[in-house]
Amino acid sequence: MTGNVKKKAATITKDILMEINERVPFKTAYGLSAGGDANLDFAIYRTGRTRGIDCKAAVLMKSIVQSHPFIDGNKRTAFLAAKTLLELNGKTWDAIHEYTKDAFTLDVANNDPSINKMAKWFANHTKKIKSDPLK
Repeated sequence: MTGNVKKKAATITKDILMEINERVPFKTAYGLSAGGDANLDFAIYRTGRTRGIDCKAAVLMKSIVQSHPFIDGNKRTAFLAAKTLLELNGKTWDAIHEYTKDAFTLDVANNDPSINKMAKWFANHTKKIKSDPLK
């Protein structure tokens, strides 16, 4: 019984998200905002309930951007969290300019794009890493 067995997607934890936020540069404050703990738990829960890795990344990013679980650096943390989740699940980034990533993140914050639109953006800017170079 081989071949069609689907591997469970790697998940992201609160500890990983906290570490990402701690490493985000140009912040004036660190830690969770009031209600941030529950908002972060809900973002992780929503991500876990979503199918498809690009959609999971979109849900995680949008949840963090909209709920502001951190005192500072929410948009930067949201993008890096989505990027980390995609990389944990075997996706690598195409060479894209910082401006493109920043513009996308600001679009998520200011224009509230659909999860499908965000997932398509992730799919268009990443590719699956082949686990066996001989395949």
